[in-house]
Amino acid sequence: MRKQSSEYKSLKEWSKSKPKDYKSAKEKGALRDIAEHFGWSINRPRGYWTKERVLEESKKYNSITDWKTKSNASLRAAQKLGIYEEASKHISRKTHKPVNVKPRGYWTKDNILKDSSKYIKISEWKKSSSSAERASRRLGIYQIATKHMRGT
Repeated sequence: MRKQSSEYKSLKEWSKSKPKDYKSAKEKGALRDIAEHFGWSINRPRGYWTKERVLEESKKYNSITDWKTKSNASLRAAQKLGIYEEASKHISRKTHKPVNVKPRGYWTKDNILKDSSKYIKISEWKKSSSSAERASRRLGIYQIATKHMRGT
């Protein structure tokens, strides 16, 4: 069974592909052993993720994305236990803000019209300033904002 299960990336994938083998392993109490052998995650019993276990688990990862992908349950437990900062302090974070992010509420009618006036083609505006274009639709001023523009 172990040899056959090595073809799969997760316990769930294996269980869907080979339900009889999964059921057999479950009945024999071998699921946890098989999952651990292949590095697959398996549901832990309620209360499994203590502060000590979360801190130990988090040390295995160098990025939040990797931690979330490979051990999301421990990451969520860190958040619930209020130890997320402590558990992730060894992980470097890129704190840069995306370049053209506008604050909430920025796209008013005036700002949309001012932005749209920079473009000649609708397709250019949509590509370069998609949030303004979407906001113009949401506010019902798309026709006004694109009146001076050509199609594509």
